[in-house]
Amino acid sequence: MKSIKWTAASLVMALLFTLMPLTVASAATGVPGTPALSHDNWDGDGNYTITMNIHWGQNGTSLEWYENGVLIDTQALIDNSPNHQTKLKSFSSKANGMYTYTAKLINNYGNATSQPITVTVTNSSTTPAPVGNGTGLTGYYYNNVDFSNFKFKRFDSSINFDWGANSPNPTIEADTFSVRWIGEVQAQFSETYTFTTASNDGVRLWVNNQLLIDQWNDHDTTEHSGTITLSAGQKYAIKLEYYDRTAAAVSKLFWSSPSTPKSIIPHTQLYPPTAPDIEVTNFTDNETIDYPLPLIRGLVSDTNATSITVTNTSSNRNTKVMQGQVHQGQFKVFADLVPGENNLIIQSGTKQTAMKLIYVPQTNNAFVRIFWYVPSDGNTHYQTQFPNDPQNYAAKLSTYMKVIQSFTADSMNNNGYGRKTFNVELDNTTGKVNVHVLKSNHPTSYYYNTTYKKDELYHEVASLIPQQYPQAGTKNLAFIGFTKYDTAANYMYAHTALGGGDYGVFGGATVWLFPNDETEVQSKFTDLSTVDPAFVGEPATTVQKAISIGYGAALHELGHALSLPHEGGPNSIMWRGFDWLHRFFVLKDGDGYVFKDNELPEWDPISAVTLSNSAFFKASQQPRGIAAGGMVTVSNPNSPAGEGKENAFDHNEASKWCVFDSTASIQYQFQGTNAHAVQSYAITSANDLPERDPRSWTLSGSNDGTTWNSLDTRSNEVFSNRYQTKTFHISNATSYRYYKFSMINNSSGLLQLAEIRLYD
Repeated sequence: MKSIKWTAASLVMALLFTLMPLTVASAATGVPGTPALSHDNWDGDGNYTITMNIHWGQNGTSLEWYENGVLIDTQALIDNSPNHQTKLKSFSSKANGMYTYTAKLINNYGNATSQPITVTVTNSSTTPAPVGNGTGLTGYYYNNVDFSNFKFKRFDSSINFDWGANSPNPTIEADTFSVRWIGEVQAQFSETYTFTTASNDGVRLWVNNQLLIDQWNDHDTTEHSGTITLSAGQKYAIKLEYYDRTAAAVSKLFWSSPSTPKSIIPHTQLYPPTAPDIEVTNFTDNETIDYPLPLIRGLVSDTNATSITVTNTSSNRNTKVMQGQVHQGQFKVFADLVPGENNLIIQSGTKQTAMKLIYVPQTNNAFVRIFWYVPSDGNTHYQTQFPNDPQNYAAKLSTYMKVIQSFTADSMNNNGYGRKTFNVELDNTTGKVNVHVLKSNHPTSYYYNTTYKKDELYHEVASLIPQQYPQAGTKNLAFIGFTKYDTAANYMYAHTALGGGDYGVFGGATVWLFPNDETEVQSKFTDLSTVDPAFVGEPATTVQKAISIGYGAALHELGHALSLPHEGGPNSIMWRGFDWLHRFFVLKDGDGYVFKDNELPEWDPISAVTLSNSAFFKASQQPRGIAAGGMVTVSNPNSPAGEGKENAFDHNEASKWCVFDSTASIQYQFQGTNAHAVQSYAITSANDLPERDPRSWTLSGSNDGTTWNSLDTRSNEVFSNRYQTKTFHISNATSYRYYKFSMINNSSGLLQLAEIRLYD
């Protein structure tokens, strides 16, 4: 600061102090007096001091300085009321421009703000950085509020959007989308910048990897701000995240600084990141999933590329290398995962990227099982037109189950439920699904006539599975292994398509075309070789279409087994959306048509509600507890088939104990002489009819099965949802060999529950 300015300022201050009366200092007893500002910028060189004075009135205890309406500093003051009070604020190297200052004096009784003063800098030696040459930020748009269901990437020159009640694009639904913008921001001045968002709803902003704004909640259009010091000309990483869930959709990004009036950040100061050669858009690095065959989607910089490869360097299986498809810069490729960490190399041409996915197998005991229904002689061969067909039905159906499990996870994620999917009987060492052979009571001759009622195939399967493979709490899909087309009779024998209850049944006329393992899935679904529609029993003339219908129609019947009716829109699996199942795996139809996002097969949103609430879509269930391997007895054994007493302690919420009684007891005895001090227990409601839920009960303990001690009594308990688990804590320090629940249902002649768990 020039010495003449200090001299002048000193003279002013000396005169002020000389003229002020001498008084005894005392604390302020009211709102501060109004401060007055002055400055010494007589030569306009950008180096100056602002002086705050209060000549009468109560003192303040702190002072806020504002430059161009932005808070730039807060200073502590000593209260010497009612004496004079003064404070200085110095500035240096300010760029040419006009700067308006105000000061707010604050004490415990309130505050007072000065009149503004303006300082004009015309002779500064500080030169702002030149206007940048940026073009904007890269925006990633998703059809869910949690950055799942990626739809598209685009360049946005600025963040200044008010979509009203609509969405950014017809492929995205209103009130259920999110956007992530990334790139760099470049400051023009070496100053403290204030970044301000206006959003409806949630918003988060990072600048230079610092979280400046964190308002990740639903709210009306509201401004939020954060400050950071930036250097002129330097570029800083910037990331803005936004979601819309309610009402209007608004997202705007402003900045301001002492030299920058508040305004939308211009495109010249925003820079998109360098486009990666390969970019995965539907998974993040180190993401954890609970199914083994994810379909990875993304973008490649080479829009002429046609193929892509994923290599799982963590796997020793013959499926470690998978080939995928690229079209117009987009790609799809499967990866076959092993339990734990999977280090993937994704390569297209000479370009590659690496990512890690973590596979944690499900622990849900509610399995979806797969069966191959064969004649009474046990012959597993299927009809085929391939010479030297290996007749590997098990490999084909294992691959089928992993694929529809993956499709389901994807579709549920698109519906906003996360990657929920059902569990299969998977050998996590080999990566193969257990395929059960179900044997008919009849030879093929019984079926190979035009008088056989093919709907009986469903009833046969539904009666034989509980006999040959009893396991409550399962859903079961069976392919008919002896479906046969008779050319001479022009008739398809042993074909059906039915589902319901716990079973789905579908003819096996297309199984010979199915992929043999995971490496063939995408190549099969792009195979346009011709087939005879009569031989495959479906309106299909290509391998692609025949497999789509074969895969999809069987999935449709499994949907019925999962309690889904015919429902939804034209893309619904529960209508004829399954005709286009190949579109899940590929990027264009056989005739070259590039389909849109709203033309993809799906579990319709109305179906997804049912599936999400199903016990079969819980990746893991409640902790197992200590009731395992013991003996279960009941006061009334009159239960429906498959809904007996053992189901209450089988660690499978999809099964249930049901008894034709409104009052019943169920007792658990630990193995041998084992005894445990149960300190809490959990009861899970069953799948249907809430009036059957237990309402009141008493839990008792015993060491001889005769003399019982009451441990807990509950009355008028209500399970508001199906498969709802309620946990109850008790005060018990005594170990017992037997525990008994004496239950009452107040409004039904049946009593049921899905699971009881005991904890010590």
